[in-house]
Amino acid sequence: MNGKIDKQITRKVISIACVLIIALAAVMNAFGQKTISKTVGGPRPYIPNAGGPPQELTGVIRIPKEFGVVPAGPGVNQAAALPCFPFFVAVMDPGNKNKVVAYTENLLEPGRDDGIFYTCKYSLKVPRDKNFYAVAGMGGVSQLAYDKRWATYTTDAWIGGSNNKPRRGYERSFAGKFFTLGVKPMYLRFDLTYVQVNPD
Repeated sequence: MNGKIDKQITRKVISIACVLIIALAAVMNAFGQKTISKTVGGPRPYIPNAGGPPQELTGVIRIPKEFGVVPAGPGVNQAAALPCFPFFVAVMDPGNKNKVVAYTENLLEPGRDDGIFYTCKYSLKVPRDKNFYAVAGMGGVSQLAYDKRWATYTTDAWIGGSNNKPRRGYERSFAGKFFTLGVKPMYLRFDLTYVQVNPD
């Protein structure tokens, strides 16, 4: 008789223990789900100098019509079919060894023709609340890493125009710009000019 009672008590204890284990597992699972949800869905931890959420940087590159149009290739006496094809805009981080953080990957679109300049439009997404340096260039963003200067873009005669070749000691270039994006988009313009690189 006592043996039967002991078995019944043991079964009840085991049943109660199983129920408690299942309940505890459910509570732990719910707590884990809630913690994960908060971690994923909540704000990201602040990282110094990382910048804020992406903001839009737009603008144009302007090429004086007197400079002519870029040739279709080195030594080619024919204008490129797409005048904006060699131009790009890149954004670098001066606080991180001028690492490129954004650049125009696609062909720039022709902008408004005002009779004095050819224009090429660009648009980029750049982190806000951080100081960056923007540059315009020709021939691809890879030249920034190697400081390349291709004569086709810098010193050779272009097609057409009344002032299509820089004089000796000068080359075509753009001035870079420091900027910090805020809550509103920003507009930057880059003008192609002749700059002196060799005083001799």
